[in-house]
Amino acid sequence: MQKSYDYLLDRHDCLGIKFFKKKGQLLQRFDKPIRVKVPLLTFSTKEEQDAFIATERKKAIDYKHG
Repeated sequence: MQKSYDYLLDRHDCLGIKFFKKKGQLLQRFDKPIRVKVPLLTFSTKEEQDAFIATERKKAIDYKHG
């Protein structure tokens, strides 16, 4: 999984786009993509997996900081 993630970051510059506002105008800039370790998650039950997904869906995506 980690190799696949790293490969995607290496091949697709758009994954490094950051968005920000300057004088009220929305702009974008290309940075190097943020490298993170991809966690391996295991769940005992489908309900446990569904609960995790429901919690993660509620989290906001930080387009400014990546």
